[in-house]
Amino acid sequence: MWYNDSINKGDIKILKDGTWTYKGAEIIRKDILNLFYKHLEKNEKGKIVLNLDGEKVEIIVEDVPFIVKDIDIIKDPKGDIDSIILTLNDGTKEPLDINTLRINKDNVLYCDVKGGFFSAKFKRPLATYLADFLDEDEKGVYLKVKGRKFFIPNVD
Repeated sequence: MWYNDSINKGDIKILKDGTWTYKGAEIIRKDILNLFYKHLEKNEKGKIVLNLDGEKVEIIVEDVPFIVKDIDIIKDPKGDIDSIILTLNDGTKEPLDINTLRINKDNVLYCDVKGGFFSAKFKRPLATYLADFLDEDEKGVYLKVKGRKFFIPNVD
């Protein structure tokens, strides 16, 4: 068993800002955080769990498990956006799935990551930076990538 029997559901939390805690104390060891990120999954009820060697413990996630910490906008020779690379708070990089961009009622920008298994929240300064590349027409707000308009829905 990878965890002590005294670890209960909710002892481990991911706060809104992406901080991990154990019984209220911040988890700061990068090796432990990296291990936890590599073993996150969703159970059959859609709850986020840590799964190490078949032992699962449900964790509380106040918002989303991943935070977009940086973006790299790749442009084609004409200066148009070709792709966007995300850097997540687990240190990994992956291309943005533009079809999953969405804005909530508080104007917070989200997308799906890790093959669509998890959601990620953009840090406010990154969302503001990305807003410089947004445009709007009669159909709504969109981001133009590879010459195509990708409309960004508002969700609750």
